[in-house]
Formats: sequence, structure tokens, C-alpha cells
Amino acid sequence: MSAVPEPVVAAGSETERDRMKGDRAKRDPVAGGPGGRDRATGWGPPPGVSRWFRAGLVYLALTQLVIGAWALVSPAGFYEGFPLPGRRWVDPPYNEHLLLDFGGLNLGFGVMLAVAAVTLDRLLVRTLLVGYLAFAVPHLAFHLGHLGHFPPVDAVGQVVTLSLAVLIPVVLLGRSLRGIRRPGSDRSPGGNG
Repeated sequence: MSAVPEPVVAAGSETERDRMKGDRAKRDPVAGGPGGRDRATGWGPPPGVSRWFRAGLVYLALTQLVIGAWALVSPAGFYEGFPLPGRRWVDPPYNEHLLLDFGGLNLGFGVMLAVAAVTLDRLLVRTLLVGYLAFAVPHLAFHLGHLGHFPPVDAVGQVVTLSLAVLIPVVLLGRSLRGIRRPGSDRSPGGNG
């Protein structure tokens, strides 16, 4: 905000319309503002998007891509060695079909999270975070109820990692919703306003 008050102009006047166009161009990178987006493609970060917001999406994407690819490429290796060799967190019995499905689910989420991290499209980000939570919350709940047979280090590891898998999207979703204004708002997810 500038210290000099803006001149008062009548709504609908040429000056007001021009000023509004200029404001929109500053806020809306698709409208040609400094957000770095290419007007033709809409790609690039919206202005005001914090780096930690994008980093949170990238973290979730990379986690899901690694887990998904591992379970798809080597379901038996994933079963025996997840998260590290000698620290098997996947409960028996071995089921190749279930692990392949789990791998595909995680790989799919990873791809979508990566696209959301690149485009930062509001609808995509918010929908994806809600969908991800629909998976992550029951996953956490199941594991919280089945920690008894794990050594303490593995039980703590599961609680921490699976809680982060819920906490990060909750924080990102809350941040993306915090900036919502009335219809017509062009605030982006994770923005500063």
C-alpha cells in the first residue's frame, strides 16, 4: 500500500475501468501481470505464492512418486524393505495385487501433486488436497491402531511420517482457503493475501 491515497473516481468511469484493469494485471499473471505466467498457456507461479506452499506440494509429490514407483516396480521389494531394509512396515500377509494397487494410487497422486505444484491452479490444488486427505486420514487411523507389534523406533517413525502426511495437506488447504474472498476473487492458493 502506498502512503498517498488513490484519487476517488466514479464507479464505471473510464478512469475507474482503466485502474481496475491495471490492478487485475498486477494481481493476475494470466492477465499479463508480473506473476511470471505466460498469457497463452497460463503456466507459472501466481504472484504472492509463498515458496513454502509450493515446497509442501513438491514434498508430497516426491514422496508419493517414490513410494508409488517402488511399489509398482517391485511389489515384493516394497513389502520386504519399506521404508528401509530391515524395517518392514507393511503388515503381512503379502498381496501383490494390493501392493500394485497401492503403488498405482500413490503414483497417480504424485503426478497430480506435481502438476498442482507447477500450475498452482486453485481448484486443482484444493480438490487434490481434499482427495489426498480422504486417503491419508484413514491410512493414519489404521496404522495408529496397529502399532503394537512394531519396535518403538518403527512405531514412532510411522506416527511421525503418517501424521506429516495429514498435517502438511491440512496446513496447505487451510492456507489456500484463508485467502478466499467473494466470487470474482483471483487469489491464488498459498498466496500472501
